[in-house]
Amino acid sequence: MNRLREIKHLGRMQEEPRRWFTSHEMDLTVWLAPTGLPTGFQFCYDKGNGEKSLTWRQESGFGHHAVDDGETYGLGRGTPLLAQAVPLDVPMVVGLFAAASVAVPEDIRRFVIEKLTTLDDRSPAVFIQEQNKETVRAYVAAFNRGDLAALKDLFALDAEVQGVLGAGVIGKAAAIWIQLIEGLGINLTIEELVAEGDCVAARFTERGVFKGRFMGLEPTDKTYELVAMEWFVIRDGKIAQRWGARDGASQARQIGLPVR
Repeated sequence: MNRLREIKHLGRMQEEPRRWFTSHEMDLTVWLAPTGLPTGFQFCYDKGNGEKSLTWRQESGFGHHAVDDGETYGLGRGTPLLAQAVPLDVPMVVGLFAAASVAVPEDIRRFVIEKLTTLDDRSPAVFIQEQNKETVRAYVAAFNRGDLAALKDLFALDAEVQGVLGAGVIGKAAAIWIQLIEGLGINLTIEELVAEGDCVAARFTERGVFKGRFMGLEPTDKTYELVAMEWFVIRDGKIAQRWGARDGASQARQIGLPVR
């Protein structure tokens, strides 16, 4: 019987406490609050046969992904990573977990099943749309950290980026991004995200301070705030196209530049 059994004595957890249950074909990780109550879970199934991961966290909801097991032929196995979002067979996963979790403590089992039962009226496309929005959130977080490497990694290799200065590939866009990060200290706040199909539309409040050279101009140390909107096409978890529009005239006036 392929039942989940707890692995105890996991050692010191660096971030948040969790419990781990495993079997030959499945894994269940449950994150816990300081009180010991469950706050989220990740259920991995079909290990070794096209593994998939279903995750629920309070802050982000559900996500369903294929799992890259880290296998490099001839070089051994690396760290498994979540890959692209994939459709979910809800009845199959609910039945699979219910059958495999009979030895899981009742409070944890009930918590996971209650979350899973909320999926019954949601189509597989909803998961793709939610994961596409998560990709945009990761894009915003990378900008706000000033992490150019993480930002570039979110884009497909042949992605097209369209902005106020025209269209280009990642290399051309990255040269502008680094000026936005280092020269203007760009910070984005998501005001609204809307997803349909493989598209995500975003409305941001953009803030910054003209603290370094930007487009060959000397800094004024003045701050700015404006509305920005971007449109993304996301395929296989990567940004394939991005269009952007922002109020450049308002920005120029606020940071002390001539309006052209």
